[in-house]
Amino acid sequence: MNNNTLWSIVLALCNDLKQASLLPYVTIVVFSEFGRKVKDNGKGTDYGTAAPMFIIGGNTKGSIYRF
Repeated sequence: MNNNTLWSIVLALCNDLKQASLLPYVTIVVFSEFGRKVKDNGKGTDYGTAAPMFIIGGNTKGSIYRF
């Protein structure tokens, strides 16, 4: 496991919370303030209007939401 990556750290936190029976009471939000539109504007893609967000927690209902 590479402890220098964001996801390995988030996974370790989730595992610790689960082991301590605290995961149902915690919500972790990971997002980027830098985003790009998916659709090409003819010169590439625009900045700042679409960004990834991950919501992780024991009571989070898994799904993918697209707006």
